[in-house]
Amino acid sequence: MKEGIGKFVSILILIFVAIEFSGCGVKNEGYVKWGDCREQIALVDGSWEKYYKDFTCETDNVFDKPTRICASVETDGDICKKVYYFYEEIK
Repeated sequence: MKEGIGKFVSILILIFVAIEFSGCGVKNEGYVKWGDCREQIALVDGSWEKYYKDFTCETDNVFDKPTRICASVETDGDICKKVYYFYEEIK
């Protein structure tokens, strides 16, 4: 039984690694206007949305450390419906 669980966990890890390197959750450099979006959702570390949405990131000099903000916008035509965003430290 333990051997079956070990194989299952190994397969899950391989799936997550494949998703990470398959182009899912792409981060591009650029600027996105999202201040007028109707719904703004701040993502925290470990949020699943970071792995399957494409984000556009820009450098943000507001904080003490070099930081960039990444945003993924859902639109209806020209209207911004929802934005998912997060900050990350530039290393």
